[in-house]
Amino acid sequence: MNIETPPLHQHQLAATCVRERPRLVRLCALLTGHAEVAEDLAQETLLEAWRGADTLRDPARLSPWLSGIARNVCRRWAQRQGKPLIDLDDAAEFPDGRDDVEIELERDELAILLDRALGLLPATTRDVLIARFIEECSHAEIAGRLGLSEGAVTVRVHRGKLALRRLLVGPELRAEAEAFGIVAADEEAWRQTRITCPFCGRHPLLMWQHGGELRYRCAGECIPDGTIVGGAPAPAAIGSLRSPKSILMRQLGDLHAQYGRVVIERESCCETCGHSLPVDHSLPGDWAELIGSDRGIHLRCPTCGAVNTATMWHLTLDRPEARRFWQRHPRMRALPVAEIEVLDRPALHSGFVSRDGTARLDVIVDRDTYDVLRIDGAIER
Repeated sequence: MNIETPPLHQHQLAATCVRERPRLVRLCALLTGHAEVAEDLAQETLLEAWRGADTLRDPARLSPWLSGIARNVCRRWAQRQGKPLIDLDDAAEFPDGRDDVEIELERDELAILLDRALGLLPATTRDVLIARFIEECSHAEIAGRLGLSEGAVTVRVHRGKLALRRLLVGPELRAEAEAFGIVAADEEAWRQTRITCPFCGRHPLLMWQHGGELRYRCAGECIPDGTIVGGAPAPAAIGSLRSPKSILMRQLGDLHAQYGRVVIERESCCETCGHSLPVDHSLPGDWAELIGSDRGIHLRCPTCGAVNTATMWHLTLDRPEARRFWQRHPRMRALPVAEIEVLDRPALHSGFVSRDGTARLDVIVDRDTYDVLRIDGAIER
């Protein structure tokens, strides 16, 4: 026999939404990229929820239900403003000029992960965990609020933590929980991230981490062996970052500095043996065939044989303008590398376009020296 869950009445919804409001404000800020309007959009979300309280048949699904209303409210706002809604599947948008955008990205990705996990818990369990660990209420305060004994609250908190952990080690959330160090990672295993490959714009990136070495590759192998970034960054360079996207962004910034010195100085040193390296601006044949251009940086040590290769796609992605563009448009693809002329000067054109085609980044450099001639950023269409 099926028993229909009674709808959540308006007075019950009002009491619960007091605790949901901070999360909704943060969600609206992430979706729109404008913290100054988030309070109003969250208020509009709660008003619509109050009016439609009788349509929520399962009170345990309150958080996902409110998130859905918030997305619709933010989508209407974005349409009125003529702006695209930010996709939270991979990253959030941050305004230009932040000193350390990776740290902000890290905090918000962790908040999104915990919001998703809490949203999968029964409402009673979620309320107890939020009261205890987010609102930092004592067991006595929670007991008074819910009409329970302190012993019952202690049991609910314990069971809630176990339930939350089961979700975090489950197939849906484990990869992200491992990245943040919330659960133990399976070393020497490639695990799928929620980052879409910035070159093909279709396949997810896989991450491999063992000891101090980190590697990212495209699951679709859109470039030879699919490697986007590989190596052993210094622990100080990564710091306390945990999420795959924030770590990758930090690594790209370090690579921009490294290859930038190569472009300026026209020479480099082998990271393995320290010998001076000649700089080759032509890529090996297999790389050139796949990306349609042989332009890039190829370093091969004649002493120890160590190889370091960066395609023009990679050099463009490393740039701070490209990293900001990627934060705004998590699903993007690389434009073909093309030889052009700028004021009778041989040049190379590269860049990225958002998957929906509404924005693009164009980077033009000298064909032979790779000195930047012009950057047209994030052109909205």
